[in-house]
Amino acid sequence: MNYHDHKDNSKSFRALTGVSHEQFCALLPYFEAAHEDYLSEYEMTGERRSGKRRSPSIYKNSPLPSISDR
Repeated sequence: MNYHDHKDNSKSFRALTGVSHEQFCALLPYFEAAHEDYLSEYEMTGERRSGKRRSPSIYKNSPLPSISDR
C-alpha cells in the first residue's frame, strides 16, 4: 500500500489518513521537516546518534521510499 495507490480515491484516502487529500498536501511539508529533523538526530531504534548531525538517507530498496508514504 502506498500514497500513489490511494491519492485519487478520496474515500480510501480519508480512511487511511483521517484527512482529505488537500489537507494532507497542506500538512506534508511540516511532517517532512519534523521527520528529517528527528532522523538527523536519532537512529531508527530511537537512540540518539553519536557525533555530528547528518541528513537522513533513504535507501533505494526502502519499503517507504517517499515522504508521502512515510
